[in-house]
Amino acid sequence: MKKVICFGEVLWDRFPSGRKPGGAPMNVAYHLRKLGADPLLISAVGTDTDGDDLLRSLEAAGLETDHVGRHPQLPTGTVDVHLDPEGGATYSISRPVAWDAIAYRPEWDGIRADAIVFGTLASREAASRNTLLRLLRTAKLRVLDLNLRPPHLERSTLDLLLNQADLLKINAEELRFLADTFGLGGREAEVLPRISTMFRIGTICVTQGANGAMVWTGSGMESHPGYKARVTDTVGAGDAFLAAFLAGLLEGLPWQRTLARANAAGAIVAGKEGAVPEYAEKDIRQLISGNF
Repeated sequence: MKKVICFGEVLWDRFPSGRKPGGAPMNVAYHLRKLGADPLLISAVGTDTDGDDLLRSLEAAGLETDHVGRHPQLPTGTVDVHLDPEGGATYSISRPVAWDAIAYRPEWDGIRADAIVFGTLASREAASRNTLLRLLRTAKLRVLDLNLRPPHLERSTLDLLLNQADLLKINAEELRFLADTFGLGGREAEVLPRISTMFRIGTICVTQGANGAMVWTGSGMESHPGYKARVTDTVGAGDAFLAAFLAGLLEGLPWQRTLARANAAGAIVAGKEGAVPEYAEKDIRQLISGNF
């Protein structure tokens, strides 16, 4: 069973219909567990009622909370989720919160992980960013899910994290952002190797919404058209994609099979409410088999 550290924010997503547990690292950990991996979630919540409730929700979802700290002053994180008529989401993210101050534990020095997944959001404050930089030493594969959430990003932090990544997962909008920010203009086929060269990133995966996804490596490009989904909301769909993509990569599956599983997982979650809905791996297999 592959061990994957999922580092960063755990929080309450507040929808118009009510609140649900969320945060990209928590979402990825949940979906990795569904796919048979062994996720280790590292984060922090407050010593408040929201924190109590969130820990119970994580445990009910099958996630261990031994490495989720309790901050004595900062509150548990919350995000107000705004949905457009097509189910697309924008976010209002509270600050400062407990996951901005994830404290390093000496016991983590002994972790030997197959991969670590991290994003830019949890590095918006120095305390959690410094903890992440120490944790990166414990994993064989460092996976950056860019997950841009303006205005929670500084150029210096972006540079730092990109230079730490072995694998970069971005969407089409984030690809354009990187091209503009670093002066890498051109077609996708030109921009991706330039990003790879600039930051020494061996693998770049680009999700393209309804058009599926592609993965670039030094050996060339692979793509998959994706699967049609009746979108309820897009919250967590990219996290489900990443979990399935990473699971396939760690299992040594061919790129086409890896992309198919990842697109199917993303489509299933987009068709349900919230970031961590109920589904089973057989649902992924059925969606794939039904499209051949």
